[in-house]
Amino acid sequence: MVVINSDAGSTSAFSLGNGTWITSSDDIATATSLWVTSAAGLNVPVQIVAKDSATGLALVNCEDKSAWGTTPDLSH
Repeated sequence: MVVINSDAGSTSAFSLGNGTWITSSDDIATATSLWVTSAAGLNVPVQIVAKDSATGLALVNCEDKSAWGTTPDLSH
């Protein structure tokens, strides 16, 4: 779990892996910029990928995958 920060405040988000998180769409609806702080202390911008008003959830994604380390091998 991480905290997504914005110019409108902060909210928690659950990681789906590979730089993607799920969070409350209501908490980020008015934000004009979003970022998350990596374990290494880097503030990395994220973008809203999708919002579902029926569930109140949003997916956010980080384009800079290097901030999150290597992608785990899930092939087995």
